[in-house]
Amino acid sequence: PALLNALRLRALPPVQTLGPGEAAAFPPGSRPGPGGRGGEPDLATFFLLGGAEDGEERAALEAAARTNQRRQWFAHVPAPTPQDLRHLGAAEAELPALVAVFHPPELERPVALAPTGEAAARAFVGRHAMPTVKRLSPLTYSALEAAGRPVVLLLQRSTEEEDLPTLYAVASALREAAEDAALAGAFSYAYGDMQDSMVNGWVHHKFDLSEGIAYPGLLVYWMGADKYTPFPDWANSAPSTPEAIADFLRDVAEGKLPKKAALGQKSGVKQLMAAVGDLVTAANTWVVDTFEAGVRAFLTYSTSAHVDPHVDGKDKDKDKDKGGEL
Repeated sequence: PALLNALRLRALPPVQTLGPGEAAAFPPGSRPGPGGRGGEPDLATFFLLGGAEDGEERAALEAAARTNQRRQWFAHVPAPTPQDLRHLGAAEAELPALVAVFHPPELERPVALAPTGEAAARAFVGRHAMPTVKRLSPLTYSALEAAGRPVVLLLQRSTEEEDLPTLYAVASALREAAEDAALAGAFSYAYGDMQDSMVNGWVHHKFDLSEGIAYPGLLVYWMGADKYTPFPDWANSAPSTPEAIADFLRDVAEGKLPKKAALGQKSGVKQLMAAVGDLVTAANTWVVDTFEAGVRAFLTYSTSAHVDPHVDGKDKDKDKDKGGEL
């Protein structure tokens, strides 16, 4: 899906113009649920609400969009309806506003900014490209590791509809913790769907689940040191309130809770996840670059090979005449 999405995006203008009431169906092929819609998993879709099509806000968004055009969708809604604003979680926003929308919205709140120029738009897009609580996958594993911060990992039994309210509630609590001044910048945040066989295998070979786990499970994992601290009595007790989650993370940040050594890489799942992520990224980049090179070559050939048919016909007639004379 990411590859097809990249090809579609490169064939379109960097910012799509939407009419009133069209925001709910954007981006094309959108679908609800964790993992994003119409694009790479969990990436935001950016909407400029209000502002003229030839205005400075639109120009600033187009500049920011060009650097992310292979990955994300950008849209401008010059005249949003009240329904558009409600759908995008921007009913109270002062227009014009730039909004980053995640799907499903319950997992990550839309974030709005009144654009003040190209630099601000670029910074906003870069800062809000992915949600605070990222879905654990090969594509996000390497990014979490590169960030160098301990990862607060939420282990969810599944992302089936009946389990989503719990996932949303805990994710909301984690977002609140991320915004806590005492914890700002202390952690990265992710959630793992235990129905995903790769995530499930990595978790069981990394953490001691011999006594079981009460879902949703919560732990802090230091990737570099290969150590972790689970939520207290996590075999029998799941975090139930935002206050309990915040207290746990503060205790971890202050070093009040012990760290456990990870079980090791018996199955090499860590290497597999990282390798798959790198392979997917490289393959997508290579195919898109090859596709674009082919299109450019075709267009160059078509332009250079174009000959006016009338002139071409006259030349052929002359050649025929000459041939007759000979």
